Amino acid sequence: MASPACLSPLPPHVENVRYVLAAAAGAWTWDVVTSLPDTIRLTNLSPPDIVQIIARLLAGAFIFTALSLNVLSVDHCQTLAKAVGWLGTFTLSIQNIPFFFCARAVFHHNNPAILAFLVLFILSIGGTFVSPFFIHASHIGETRQCLVSTMEGWATGILCATAYTVIISVSVALQLGVDNGITCVRRTKGFILKRMKGDVSGLLATSGQAFLLPIVITSTVAAVITAIPSIPSPYRLLAVVISVAVQSSMISRIHTNIKLGLLFPPQAERLSTVRFRGNPELPISYGQNSMTVGGTDPPSVPGSIRITGSAERGRGKDTKITEGT
Repeated sequence: MASPACLSPLPPHVENVRYVLAAAAGAWTWDVVTSLPDTIRLTNLSPPDIVQIIARLLAGAFIFTALSLNVLSVDHCQTLAKAVGWLGTFTLSIQNIPFFFCARAVFHHNNPAILAFLVLFILSIGGTFVSPFFIHASHIGETRQCLVSTMEGWATGILCATAYTVIISVSVALQLGVDNGITCVRRTKGFILKRMKGDVSGLLATSGQAFLLPIVITSTVAAVITAIPSIPSPYRLLAVVISVAVQSSMISRIHTNIKLGLLFPPQAERLSTVRFRGNPELPISYGQNSMTVGGTDPPSVPGSIRITGSAERGRGKDTKITEGT
């Protein structure tokens, strides 16, 4: 007859973590399967493609190894726990690589900023290598089921990776706002006064920052959960798994949309001024194929001028200037 320990139910929090881990693994798998056609069609084994493929594989290995640690009956729980720790280290490290290249692209004119981001990137990698030494697992009673245990130092990896992610995301958002004429003060004032929602939302969507928001949120939540010692270890591991799954999916979407050319902002109309002799300053609105001076299209008031020409870059022929009467 089996001993009572073998027949005793698992702790409630272990059961809950199992269900959520299985759901996270299923959602990540569904995302991989649905994006596989675009991945195969767009992959040409360039360095970014190789990094993306390795990041996907490592994320999957980490997610399913963590699921196995909590679900399967194994003989060596400690060995599997160390595998989870090291896979988490390499996954978090390689998932931060796209953030550095994103920052380098945005701050291409600012070498000190790029150097600072590189130093932060190296420090974040160093922090993730601390975590594997603080995760352990043991059998539950006399069963072959494993119960994971994480010490306080285990949170170092996700804290360093999250800090780097947040710093890069905020820096890129502010820099893109400045480059598009939306200063930090103006953006803050716009949000407070509930203005500029369309401009800011459009900037976020076209620059790909909309995909960064779920990464920042889930990473921050995971960092907070892992930093609280009173939270059971299975929940702390679960938070990191969900963060890795979300980050893997969002980075894959950013990579695919860049390949498809969907993250380049359209040529929006911009405003400037021009001064004519004897006339006051007139606003100029110019788009892809035309430029209107005087703010009317077509010109219908005195003093307005419409300039039309070829839409192709570098050509100045077929230009026509019409003055309103």
